[in-house]
Amino acid sequence: MKKSLALILLLVCFVAASAQKIINSPNCGASNAGGLTIDRIILTDTATQLFFSAYYPDSFRISSDSYIVADGEKLLAKRIIGIAYNQFYKEKQLFSITFPAIKTGTKIIDYQEGDCENCFKILDISLLPPVPKAMPDGVYANWFKTTGGKEWVASFTEKRAVYNGQVWQYQSVKPTGKTIHVALAKGKSKLALTLTPTGNNEMKITELGKRPILLTSLRGDHQYPALNEPGFTEPLIKTDSATLNGFINGYSPKLGYKTGKITINNIISGKQKSYVIQLAPDGSFSTKVPMLYPGIGFLEFPGSWQTIFMEPGKNLFEYMDFRKGRESGLYYGEDACLNEEFRPNKFYESLSYDQMNELAFKNTPERYSAIVDSLVAKGLGELNKYSTEHNLSTKAQQVFKMEILYHGANDRLEYNMRRDNAYRKANKVPDTVRGYATPPVELAPSYYTFLDKLPLNDQLSMVAENFDTFINRIKYSSLVEFTINESVVRLYLDAFKQSPPVNDDERELQRMFTEALEKRDAEIAYQIFRKKSKMVNEAAKARKTFFEGAQQQPRSVYRTAALKKVISTNFLLCQNLMDSQDDLGMLEQDSKPLDAEALAKIKNRLNDESIYKVIVKENEGMQNLIARNKLSKFKANELPNSPANQIFTDIIKKYKGKVVYVDFWATWCAPCRANIEEVAPLKEALKDQNIAFVYITDGSSPMETYKSMAPGIKGEHYRVNSDQWNYLLSKFNISGIPHHVLVNKKGEVVSPNFQTGGNDDLKNKLLATLKE
Repeated sequence: MKKSLALILLLVCFVAASAQKIINSPNCGASNAGGLTIDRIILTDTATQLFFSAYYPDSFRISSDSYIVADGEKLLAKRIIGIAYNQFYKEKQLFSITFPAIKTGTKIIDYQEGDCENCFKILDISLLPPVPKAMPDGVYANWFKTTGGKEWVASFTEKRAVYNGQVWQYQSVKPTGKTIHVALAKGKSKLALTLTPTGNNEMKITELGKRPILLTSLRGDHQYPALNEPGFTEPLIKTDSATLNGFINGYSPKLGYKTGKITINNIISGKQKSYVIQLAPDGSFSTKVPMLYPGIGFLEFPGSWQTIFMEPGKNLFEYMDFRKGRESGLYYGEDACLNEEFRPNKFYESLSYDQMNELAFKNTPERYSAIVDSLVAKGLGELNKYSTEHNLSTKAQQVFKMEILYHGANDRLEYNMRRDNAYRKANKVPDTVRGYATPPVELAPSYYTFLDKLPLNDQLSMVAENFDTFINRIKYSSLVEFTINESVVRLYLDAFKQSPPVNDDERELQRMFTEALEKRDAEIAYQIFRKKSKMVNEAAKARKTFFEGAQQQPRSVYRTAALKKVISTNFLLCQNLMDSQDDLGMLEQDSKPLDAEALAKIKNRLNDESIYKVIVKENEGMQNLIARNKLSKFKANELPNSPANQIFTDIIKKYKGKVVYVDFWATWCAPCRANIEEVAPLKEALKDQNIAFVYITDGSSPMETYKSMAPGIKGEHYRVNSDQWNYLLSKFNISGIPHHVLVNKKGEVVSPNFQTGGNDDLKNKLLATLKE
């Protein structure tokens, strides 16, 4: 009996073994999975089992929507072993996922974690025996100089070679003993290289007609050479374009995207602008990025986000491999060293977001400021030490120093905001409660002494990303806001003195304005104008003659006066930047070019030719935009002849069968315009889908401004009257714009207050609604 049982077990094992096929370390094509790799595949008559190893220092999870595609058939996951679906894990994890059996003879499968844009995808997984490679495995690597700063020189992949910042195709690969002769082509250009591996992760590379260079495949820590390159010098403002080239190894259009984008901050306008990056099928790209001064750009591809440093008029090449993690960027070009220096370094290590909030809440302004002082001092000390040990370039030292100084300055300027954040978290105050949930602390003039220690009139400050934030924080600080609001409050109180209140609303308004002035609380003054806007407007309308005759100074005059109370050093650059943001903000809001007289006033006030030239160029851009829009012969859609309570239903009828994204906006609404600009690239990506973008505004958008602005916004436009607008505000409980509504293909409102977390989230939600 024992022998029979043993024989049966042996036969079962034999049958199982004979019925399965094992592929170890299968060759894979494109991937966006970074730290996720397939170690083994087992194929049987009943199942397809994929064995994974994952390494993510932060976290990852695997969706239960995972599937494979084999011969065009989608096969959903049956079970997972080693980890659980939809739970977060980190560090190294080993697991397997089992799918239904695939057809005999299948040569390639794809793995997808789901259909979302950022879901893991590993494509073109080969089920065939590995094909012998043209070069030894050790050659397919990234190669760096062994001397000086270990600058990146070349990367060899199975499909492409990247050498000296250019992407090449293989024409021929001919091994001769230990030497490999490689012929490369790029369009009409040809290149011959000789590769001689020498062991110990080293290789000599010889370009035809040049001396050999010894390279290493170990990236390691960089010891930067002592560079004679000068640092940044004024003037930094220069209208030009940076050229960004690159290559993504492991890319394929099958990953579901063909573009990326790079976003640049413009501290002169106070805005960000994004530029589309078109990817070639092999993963290479090249784009011109308009810039005004050296600084950080935010480079994005689906599932990948990183910062790079660029300069106007200079070139940068970046090599990325999304199969080996998102932080694998290698750089070549004029700013290669600078970007490599940024890779491992962050010298101002503030505590976590919540910890800084708690410090602000639990400490007096003076004690909190002392804590920030210590963080800044520590950061500068670490920078100096690292710079000495690693020969940090002058430019890198300049950028890091400015980042540290302005990071500390921003932490100080955010004292009340951080206090409020801690209070909200502790007391579970919802985000719908606007303004401060706990009264802000009035900061004494002595609190701002740190401002005198900053290089506020040095254009070098502009190379720091934190300086952009600093300008925003100081521009809208309680110190400045109260001074500006105080001037308006005093104007209304003067109006009430000349023409006393005549009803309870006006008497209440007078009392609130008086209280705000006595308490010196910018937040109270702001809330009056925001929450009591109708009462304020009615009071002003009743005193029209007084307000028309009152001499009200520009906002910039009050702002400068407020800052001069606490800053004794020269801060003209900061003044000019805040003023230029005001000027360009009004230019955008009004969609009306500045005339010669207005430009002359700006030039005299700024006293900065470089910033003035930027404003002139932006003004010319507005003129050209308006001219193009006029040629478009734009005309808003005619409204249905419907009563106000029927207007929305009748508008939407036109788009039945489509998903409709409705945007309530106005020309004067800065957040509306920013949101419209952000969504613009998404419309192009979704142009072949049954999705309509509908824009609705009312008469508060001046007609001439509307005619200038709306043609540049791709979509369906409607301009409703005041009754219809009031009804729409009530119907969707709209308290502020922009406000969005989502309508499905049946014409049903599925989300009356439609909110998303950026374009990727918006795209996924629109496409998901389209499938319903």
